[in-house]
Amino acid sequence: EADAFFASLMRCAEDAVDPYKAFWRETGAPAAQAVRAFAAKDYSTAAECFARALPHLERVGGSHAQRHLFVEAYERAAASASGKNGQISDPANHW
Repeated sequence: EADAFFASLMRCAEDAVDPYKAFWRETGAPAAQAVRAFAAKDYSTAAECFARALPHLERVGGSHAQRHLFVEAYERAAASASGKNGQISDPANHW
């Protein structure tokens, strides 16, 4: 089911028209790719995709705490990808 859901999200991204196309390109697709890569323990890809989505997460809505979960996942992915055990700071520091 997760693969089918991910595929449907990517179709939405591909089929989007303005003004939604920018949202999907900058936020929706990278966030979905990041979560999928994180679940697959592909931390390098997850960190890269989270980094692309993080500056635009306010477009998604939700609370600061909900959006911060993406920051925490990014930090964990980046630390895991680099072989570090501790957290790293968010380079965008946009919260």
